[in-house]
Amino acid sequence: MSRFLDQRITLDCTGLRCPLPILRFRKAMQTIVAGQQIALLSDDPNTHRDFADFCAAAGHRLLDVTEEKTGWRFLVEAGCAAETGEE
Repeated sequence: MSRFLDQRITLDCTGLRCPLPILRFRKAMQTIVAGQQIALLSDDPNTHRDFADFCAAAGHRLLDVTEEKTGWRFLVEAGCAAETGEE
């Protein structure tokens, strides 16, 4: 098992508007291994609306969505595409 799987990354995209949170998330996913978890923080309503579809299309698993005072927290497990940077 990779030591990277134990490391959870948090990507704070609060204050950014669509499509920047998803674009930054996509770029971050290219630097991690499949199975690793990453949390995306966003206060953009469009990210909340579109993020689940993006994860499904990219081969990542959306584990949890939590509404917080400052927006939403999306917890994602990287799919196979994370290892190659392809989607």
